[in-house]
Amino acid sequence: MQVTAGSKLWIGPTDTLHATWKSQDLESGIDKTEFCVGTLPVGCQIKSMTEKLPNSTDVTCSDCHLNHDGTYYLSIRVTNGAGLFTVIATNGTNVDLTAPSLADIVPQFYVTSCVTNCTLVSNITGVQDDESGVRRCSYAIRKQY
Repeated sequence: MQVTAGSKLWIGPTDTLHATWKSQDLESGIDKTEFCVGTLPVGCQIKSMTEKLPNSTDVTCSDCHLNHDGTYYLSIRVTNGAGLFTVIATNGTNVDLTAPSLADIVPQFYVTSCVTNCTLVSNITGVQDDESGVRRCSYAIRKQY
């Protein structure tokens, strides 16, 4: 059996835990597929083993209560017709429920007037996110009346 987590190492407040996998048993077939969610690999501390359709290949846990800065693992258990099973866990998915912080946007020089080919250069300081890092930082320019 092969299992992969969703494409994100970090998820935010509107995301859910997700995993996909491939499983097969050429001799006796797949009889049962289950999943659970834990704070340890192959652990079920957050959601106990829950049965899926036998040939399921993905799961999303939309009812899992996730805490800020926690790491969570989806574990998949597949049982064949002979009662033998395999359990495998995803790599940990981290949860970031806080926005990044931003200090100041400071112009490097002050421009009093500009007609054509104007350039604005600024230093943006204090952009920080201790958990998942900063993916993008941008600012807008507006005309002051």
